[in-house]
Amino acid sequence: MLGSALNGLSWSPSRTMRLESMSWRQASLLTLAFAVVGLAAGALGGLLAARALDEDDSDEPQPVVEDIAPPTVAEVVEQASRAVVTIIGQSSRVEGEAVVETVNVGSGVILRDDGFIVTNEHVIAGADRLTVVLASGDELAATVIGDDRPFNDLAVIKVAHASPLTAVAVGDSDQIEPGQSVIALGQSLRNLPLSVSTGVVSGVHRQFFKDNVFMEDLVQTDAAINQGNSGGALLNGRGELIGILTTVVRDTGNGDSVEGIAFAISSRTVADVAFQLIASGSVRRPWIGVETQEVTIQQADGVPRQATVVMAVDPNGPAVAAGLLVGDLILSIEGDEVSEESPFLNLLKELRAGDSATLGVARNAEALSIEVDVVERSP
Repeated sequence: MLGSALNGLSWSPSRTMRLESMSWRQASLLTLAFAVVGLAAGALGGLLAARALDEDDSDEPQPVVEDIAPPTVAEVVEQASRAVVTIIGQSSRVEGEAVVETVNVGSGVILRDDGFIVTNEHVIAGADRLTVVLASGDELAATVIGDDRPFNDLAVIKVAHASPLTAVAVGDSDQIEPGQSVIALGQSLRNLPLSVSTGVVSGVHRQFFKDNVFMEDLVQTDAAINQGNSGGALLNGRGELIGILTTVVRDTGNGDSVEGIAFAISSRTVADVAFQLIASGSVRRPWIGVETQEVTIQQADGVPRQATVVMAVDPNGPAVAAGLLVGDLILSIEGDEVSEESPFLNLLKELRAGDSATLGVARNAEALSIEVDVVERSP
């Protein structure tokens, strides 16, 4: 401030007064006079400087500090609920002479105002017809754009609407911490189109094993999640999307029931996957052309271990060309063993299209090493 105030002024060396020829009295009087003048000048200068500073301050806009309260849960719900939809999937199959109709109801979140909606893959799986019910009650036919099964329980569908839809604000799931408040929005039951529950973030960057693969970077919450909430929104306190609800843990697998453990796919993963699906209808994933199932086998020494059994081989995929057969047990990829912590699909996900991978395979008690090309999964 001071430096800027001095810029542009011209300065010259001060002149030195010669006092040698003056008498002591003259010199004293002159010195006193200079002192008085100096004090007066200093006082005047200080006054002018203070006025100048006051004027400068009055010319510059001053920041206004306001205490802005965060939105209430009701306010968040009122705004965000416009971006949450109900998804109804219908399918028909013939059993004998009867036609059996199946209806699956879930939730979805509007990502873009031009009609792109993200949901869980399991909400739309197997549906012949999809209907989206907006918050306004309007019912719209939907088409499937693509999904990321089995790596993520995510899919994108699209509806056509005469006017722009209300899209959710997407937050950054990397910025949330355990203990922060969250709000879950979704369809709980078919006759209850919108359900609201609250809770906290119980954990971040979680893993959950589903469909032979560990889904990664999940947000764990204790908010009450019910059937039909799948594909719904997990929001932070500002109403921003931090996750897509995907699954609830009801028991430990050993018969013990648990409560308050639900997972949402992080908004970072949602944004990445949805962007690719909207752009091309698929997500760039490595593929070798097999369907697999994780199993536990008994080794010769009696010690159980994890393996992956080949359930089906795509006739047009690299696996058939490499010689993989149905019933083969895949024990490793590139030397990394298949295990409970590292299922086959998670190991495969680390490879890139164009790679050549060595599989450790057991076939009829014979150990094999099979080289297979890795390609990009097609839509």
